[in-house]
This record gives sequence, structure tokens and C-alpha cells, in this order.
Amino acid sequence: MATERNTNDVLKLNVGGKHFVTRRGTLCVVEGSLLEKMFRTDSNFAPATELQGEIFLDRDPMAFGHVLNYLRDGCRLVVDLKDDEAMLQRLRADADYFGLKELVDECAKQLRIIQNNAKAKEAKEAKEAKVMNKMKAYCNDNVYEYEESNKCDIDNHGRGWKMFKIYHDSKGKTKYMFEKVTN
Repeated sequence: MATERNTNDVLKLNVGGKHFVTRRGTLCVVEGSLLEKMFRTDSNFAPATELQGEIFLDRDPMAFGHVLNYLRDGCRLVVDLKDDEAMLQRLRADADYFGLKELVDECAKQLRIIQNNAKAKEAKEAKEAKVMNKMKAYCNDNVYEYEESNKCDIDNHGRGWKMFKIYHDSKGKTKYMFEKVTN
């Protein structure tokens, strides 16, 4: 007698060597996805490869853990992966493989944020490096220009000078003011 399948069935999965246990209904949450097609009760897919009583999926287990949690959490990515670009790329690839379009889109959105933040940080660092490579000191009508300075106090001009003000002029250029320190 064949065992009848239903959405409450508990399934044991082996994904890339890691073991997962979930309900058939969880895997079938996204209609039209590969997981739904594979595990729905009336599936026409050939039976998945079984390995010691577990259904074997040859995918990345770390990414699949996020996929499974996405399905369990109402199709929302609740884990913060904004600092893990490599995992987001892997998750996007697996979401694409499983036909989870909304998860693909969410990963792509977070990857764009990471890339935009990296570009903004790079631009800021380049601007700061440019400013630090050529500083001008305005003091008592004298202009002192310093190259390759990474310090706020200017020892390469002579002792006794300190930076006391950083401001932006009317053209938006950053200016540094120095004063003579008297003892």
C-alpha cells in the first residue's frame, strides 16, 4: 500500500551534507518554485535521490538554511546579510535555482546597497587622501603648503604649529587653519 503524501509530512533533507528537517508544506510555500514542484503532494517530478532515508539536494547548505528560513518566515529575509556579500551572492544563486524570484530580488537589492556603500566609502577615502596629500595652512597672510601629511600637527614646517580649524570655503573646498603655538 502506497503512503499518502500531505503538506504536514515531515521531510528529512540532506543538502550538501548538512541535515535539515522541515514540513512538506514549508517547501511548497512559493507556488511555481522548483521546491514546490518537487515536493507538492501531486508532483510529477521523479522521486528525489534518497540517501539513508533523506532526500538529497546537491546545493550549498549554508545558503539553503537561509532559503528554508525565508520560506518559514512568510517569504521574508529576516537575517541581516548586508555585511556578507559572498553569502548574498550564493543565496541569490540558489534562490534563482529554486525559482524564488522575490528572494532573488531582495538579495539583488541588498547587493546593490553593499556596492553603493563601497563606492561611497571609496570616494570618501579618495577625497580625504587628496586633501591630506596637499594641505594649505593660512596664518598671518602666509600660506604654508604641506605635501603627504598624515598628521594634524605640522612638524615638517617646524615645531610650534597646530591645526585649529577645518572649514569649507564658499566654493566647497576644505580649508585647514593653523596657528603658531606659543609657550
